[in-house]
Amino acid sequence: MSVMRSRQQKLSEKADEERMLRLAAAIYARQKHETITSPNLFYCFVNISKDTSVFKFYIVPSRVVAKYVKEQHAFWLEMKRKEGKEVKDTDMRILRIGTKDEKYPVPTPLAEQYENNWGICIVTSKSREEGE
Repeated sequence: MSVMRSRQQKLSEKADEERMLRLAAAIYARQKHETITSPNLFYCFVNISKDTSVFKFYIVPSRVVAKYVKEQHAFWLEMKRKEGKEVKDTDMRILRIGTKDEKYPVPTPLAEQYENNWGICIVTSKSREEGE
């Protein structure tokens, strides 16, 4: 039984690694980011490629970050508990930026929507000025 479980764990870890390769970015966050939202607050995440030194910028509204971080962490806790693992609910969270060609268990911010999306700040600012 323990040999089989060990094999399952290895397969699960390998699947997790492969899934991570299909992400545009993964960023550490904290529990507090589940509740920090403001129409004028945007996060700018920068991914610097090791191979090419290319910088990719992701401009994501705080409400999107908060929603994803909260839902993804709840999903992670649920999955670990279903696996029979004892998990400690810590302050650490992970924000992932996905790609449109992948399926994710939790609605995930996509690179195609937020990469170099500098205009989102201007649109939001103008909408607030116009009273929308």
